[in-house]
Amino acid sequence: WGTLLEPNPAFNEARVEYFFDHFNRGKMSHKEISDIFKKVSDIHNTTAEVTGIGFSSYEMYTMVLYLLKYDMSGMALRDIHSIYLIMETLFLKHHPVLFPGTDFVLQKLQNKGATISVLSNTGYARGHTMKSILRALNIDHFFQFMIFSDEIGISKPNIEIFNDMFSQLANMNAVREIFKRDVIHIGDSEKADI
Repeated sequence: WGTLLEPNPAFNEARVEYFFDHFNRGKMSHKEISDIFKKVSDIHNTTAEVTGIGFSSYEMYTMVLYLLKYDMSGMALRDIHSIYLIMETLFLKHHPVLFPGTDFVLQKLQNKGATISVLSNTGYARGHTMKSILRALNIDHFFQFMIFSDEIGISKPNIEIFNDMFSQLANMNAVREIFKRDVIHIGDSEKADI
C-alpha cells in the first residue's frame, strides 16, 4: 500500500456491505462500519509502529466484530477463518491497482541489474493473499523474494524485519559482499519505513 499499489474503493464498499448484511446487529450505518474498519486499521498500524509487532488479520476482524457489538460467544477460530476467506475472495475480485508506471520502473530497475524485493507489513490481508495479488497484476516476477510481517511475526519498524531482509539479500549475493549502504528501501511511512 502506498508504494506499489493503491486500494480499490470497490473492495471497501463490498466489505462494508458484507458486514452490514451479516454482522450488523447494532444497526450501524455503512459509514459507521467503514469508520470501524479504519479505526481498527489505525490501531493496528500504531501498534506495529510502537511495538514492532502488528495484529493478525484474524485479530483485526475480531476487533471489527467487537466494535460492531456482534455477539461472538458462539464463535471459534474457524468462524473468523471463514470470514477471512470471504474477505479474501472479495479482495481478489476488487484487488488494488498499480500506481501508474510501476511496472515500467520495476522493469528498468531489473534491466539495470537491481535486486528487487518486497518488505511489507500486513493487516487485513495476509502475505499469501498479497502474493496472489502481485501475481494477478503480473509483477511478482520482478521480486527475488517477499517478506510479509504476518509470515515472520514482526512488523516494520522492528529492526529484526530489516535484518531478515538484509540476510536474505546477502545470501542471494554470496559471490560478493553486500553492505547495508548498498540497499535502498522505498516506503510511504516515515515511522515504519526508517
